Amino acid sequence: MGFSRHAVSLLIVLLLLIICAAPSTAQEEAKARISSIEATLASKGYNFYLRNDLRHLYLGVDVKKSHEQCDIIFRHDLTNQYILDRLGADDTDPEKAAERLLKAADTYPEFAGLAASCRLAAADLTTDLRRRRELLEAVAGITGADLERHRQTALERLAFVDRPHSDSPWTIKVLVVNYFPLTADRQRLDIEVTSNVSAPLIEIEEKCQRQTREVIEALEEGSRFRPYRNTSAPKCLRYQVAGTVTYYEPVPHHPTKEKYADYNKIMERVDIRKWVLDKGVREVWIWAYHSPELGPVESNMASVHGNISNSWRDPEDLPLLKQTYTVYHYNYERETDMAVHNHLHQIEALLRHHGGDLWKLFEGERESWRCGNCHFPVNGVKDYDYDNKTVVESDIEDWRPEGKGAMQSMNCDRWDCNDLKWYVYWMQAIPGAANGLTYKGSKLSNWWEFIGDYDQAVRRKNKLTE
Repeated sequence: MGFSRHAVSLLIVLLLLIICAAPSTAQEEAKARISSIEATLASKGYNFYLRNDLRHLYLGVDVKKSHEQCDIIFRHDLTNQYILDRLGADDTDPEKAAERLLKAADTYPEFAGLAASCRLAAADLTTDLRRRRELLEAVAGITGADLERHRQTALERLAFVDRPHSDSPWTIKVLVVNYFPLTADRQRLDIEVTSNVSAPLIEIEEKCQRQTREVIEALEEGSRFRPYRNTSAPKCLRYQVAGTVTYYEPVPHHPTKEKYADYNKIMERVDIRKWVLDKGVREVWIWAYHSPELGPVESNMASVHGNISNSWRDPEDLPLLKQTYTVYHYNYERETDMAVHNHLHQIEALLRHHGGDLWKLFEGERESWRCGNCHFPVNGVKDYDYDNKTVVESDIEDWRPEGKGAMQSMNCDRWDCNDLKWYVYWMQAIPGAANGLTYKGSKLSNWWEFIGDYDQAVRRKNKLTE
């Protein structure tokens, strides 16, 4: 039985009403959620996660309002990488990423915080030095009291645009800071503070000095590219202790963040500006303790290019200077391997951030590791699987980003089933000096530049190829 023309028309109208009603319902739900979040923000103040929710919700309601949320976020955190990625910085082509960011900046010029942050990020991405300078000068010239950090960041980056190029081996000057809380007789560490260390002061001092030397030895040896194939492979990193400061008292706690050290207070007390800007220090190594009341951050970066580290990545928990420096917080209850462990996570954070797909090819993935990572050796099936005797076929000693290198059978015997030796062995697989590797027609750079001279690495490129 056929339908009348009138019935068909009614059916079409009904379908159109249903189709049109669906997005309207979704929009109403989004608007209700927006109202709820805005009411919460009005009573509680700034919150990144709520602002980001608004950014996302407004995309389907009012695109300009969505960009306004980005503007608010950038006024609090001028280098928020997540928001930059949402605006286009995640494009695998750095120049295209820069163009997408600049388009976002130019679309709504009234959002000065968004525009300034996009231009700062675009300046990092472009390889055109003239264009980079123009972008930085534009940000340095903006007005507005709440954009002072954008202006200062632009000025600090401008100072490095024409800085002479540094090359491997990079010398990394270190400031060592000790926190040894003592008992009343000042002879032992106070276990009431440390919760787990009560050794005599002289013993813990000697242990920290020894471990400082051993950390340096491991990091320097790890920066040699495949020395098992080339015994004359040079070190890409050299460490030099520039000074030591010791406090016989507890680590200062953050005034508002539970179980968090007050790194601003620590840095201000040692006069970090003097050490970094006048004496060339690039890393601070804190020897302290880990207790139920204090959980140290393994690595923490202060940089005008953003905090890329194994931390909460709080943009304001360290004094920001024109030169990047990284703080490592060790636990002297543990041994040298755990201090080096901190460095591996920092290496991973930096190269994962800047390496994209190339880093993924280096690392591999669970059940199909290439070179593995800090927690997973090439035959690892769980975290910290350093003593796994299972034999696998691996090309870690001949890794190349395109295709497979020469495979060889190995298990943990290759690194003596020892975690510290795995760390050194793994670092030696990282493309270093004269690595001779290529990817998509481009030579792989010396990846240790991101550790040896981070400001230069970011200024010259944002990837791991030349």
